[in-house]
Amino acid sequence: MGRGKKWPCGSCHKDTHNTQSLLCESCDKWFHSDCESIGKSKFDSFTRSSEPYICHLCRTDDGIFDYLHGTARLKMVSLYALI
Repeated sequence: MGRGKKWPCGSCHKDTHNTQSLLCESCDKWFHSDCESIGKSKFDSFTRSSEPYICHLCRTDDGIFDYLHGTARLKMVSLYALI
């Protein structure tokens, strides 16, 4: 059995280990900064701050409501609003 990728990118599905990547606080998937079109300065600001990163997939409204995903996003937003 082949060794699977431990942290695949949510966009390209290539391994994100030892790369410039961010973890989405909503879906708990890793994304390469290049796949998310995030430049070095914005990437550095995310890594220096406690600001949560939300990937492009979680920010997109496709018109379909996923109750569990929606409540998880609301919970996360309410927690960060208290800080």
